[in-house]
Amino acid sequence: MSPERLDPIAVALVDPRRRLRAYADHLEARRVRVVAVVSEARVLRRLPADCALDAVAIGGSGRNVPAAIAAVRELDGEVPVLVCGDSPARDDLLDALRAGAESYVVTPATPRADIMDELALALHATAHGGTWVSPGVARHLVTEVRDSMAGRSFASLAALPNVTRRERQVLELIGVGCTYREISERLFISASTVKTHAHSALRKLGLRNRVEVVHWLSSMSTAA
Repeated sequence: MSPERLDPIAVALVDPRRRLRAYADHLEARRVRVVAVVSEARVLRRLPADCALDAVAIGGSGRNVPAAIAAVRELDGEVPVLVCGDSPARDDLLDALRAGAESYVVTPATPRADIMDELALALHATAHGGTWVSPGVARHLVTEVRDSMAGRSFASLAALPNVTRRERQVLELIGVGCTYREISERLFISASTVKTHAHSALRKLGLRNRVEVVHWLSSMSTAA
């Protein structure tokens, strides 16, 4: 979907290096109204009381990202957060998710048209309660975890009392990198049914997206 066809949203950009400033004007053309570009999240306190943010994008990597997310949460515990990372590094992604970010997009210092489109779509998805992870980041993580899971089983999944047998099957296949369509073909059910089972399992386990499923399964898998 083209971001130009989406309803406009209001966001703030937080980046101590101000690299995201280069994206601000381009986002405006993609139905993203940038109401503030600041170096520290606490500066957002100065926004007018009637300035409602649909999402906050935080730039950077390392320890400053969790601190910035925490500062945003202190200001507004409900506004969703997207992290604009420097690289597709697994640890940067997981640190952002653990700190409470809903989405993660790799944003180079110099904006490119494809990255600007992705960032705009990611902000729209995040603002409307969804999640977004740059495809390259997710692909690297899934490949890494899939390799680490070779020859492993998920026996501990059977011990989860609130997860149904079909939900466990869907989780296991997500864990080895299968798409919803691939899962539907393996289990002989429709892709929409797979999605329903996946969403139900994620809700029960307190997980938000496929990346968190892969990481969670990796941490609990046991040698066969």
